Amino acid sequence: GVQSVEVAGRYAYLNTSTGFSIIDISSASNPFRVGVVSFTNGGMRRGFLDGSYYYTGNATTGLLYVIDVSDSKNPRVVSSNAVIGTTPYNTVVVGDHAYVSAQGSNLIKIFDIANPASQSTVGTINVSSPQFLETSGRYMHVGTNVGTSYIYDIANPASPSKVSTYTTSSNTYTSMRATGRYLYAASSVGNLVAFDVLDQNSPRLVSRINGSSNSSVALDIVGKYAYLLTATRMWVVDISGIETNALYT
Repeated sequence: GVQSVEVAGRYAYLNTSTGFSIIDISSASNPFRVGVVSFTNGGMRRGFLDGSYYYTGNATTGLLYVIDVSDSKNPRVVSSNAVIGTTPYNTVVVGDHAYVSAQGSNLIKIFDIANPASQSTVGTINVSSPQFLETSGRYMHVGTNVGTSYIYDIANPASPSKVSTYTTSSNTYTSMRATGRYLYAASSVGNLVAFDVLDQNSPRLVSRINGSSNSSVALDIVGKYAYLLTATRMWVVDISGIETNALYT
């Protein structure tokens, strides 16, 4: 199934459990695939596009794959040597560093990617069942599947420091997006919650929308709307008034 989608210019970068595709979306009514990288061992997870490179973990091999996408018709793997751990789930990139959550190994691995073809491990964060990662400035938000979330200061990638711990719910958060002072999180049971993280030391729950009983697949924020994709439909939430948001189905 689809693990992640990112759009940049005329292309959409699609990561599935079995491969990676680049889709030309210059014509909204006629998108077509222009490039592909197949992975016979499967296991591809949520990736991250950074300039001319796409970074993604593989749950089967436990490795970090770096794909050169500078030629959209011929994407190619330039590195697959960095060891992440068991069940890598999500990858984010900040500057010259990639952060990858390894749920099965209970850790987040930090890699120096200044040279995309040859990464080196610079740090590790021990976290129980980490899944989704979201960054905002010098901070990284970590969602787990055990009802707890964390905020880390990653100003020094070699030595991240935990800023706060807060209970979210008994549900897994499948996607997170940070914008301004708020962190939005979609849960495994289709809820959308908003936290005020202006004070990173003391996150505060400000809103909860029970949108669906189906598991959330993806979340994105564009302007004053949150787009929540579940297994059966997409919900659109007006977030311009956090305390009194409106739900459109």
